[in-house]
Amino acid sequence: MSWILLILAAVVLALLEHFWSPYALKALSFKGSADRAIAEPGEAVTWSGTVVNNSRLPIPFARLTESFPLNAKPVADTAWTDSHCTRSMAQWHVEEKMSLRPYQSCTRTVTLTFPQRGLY
Repeated sequence: MSWILLILAAVVLALLEHFWSPYALKALSFKGSADRAIAEPGEAVTWSGTVVNNSRLPIPFARLTESFPLNAKPVADTAWTDSHCTRSMAQWHVEEKMSLRPYQSCTRTVTLTFPQRGLY
């Protein structure tokens, strides 16, 4: 009897995931911005990225990956806002895994310096 309930629960979860994912991800949006458009070599530029769940449905797992120029140097002890976000930095790619409740947003901020002049 218990194995029937287990199978029924697995089928219900599979159906929920099948119909939930496309709807929930359509309501996910991202906006990135820098605190300045022009900076001199060595000046700090703060980049903020915000992910917003505009849906009534929670998103239990989302992964956001951003890439930065190879010669951009992150400033030590960069502040990462929202405590529910985790981070890892490898090379110059920032990957963040998160879960978002309905209508919740997650903002991540990283401060970079650029050693030389150029268009980034």
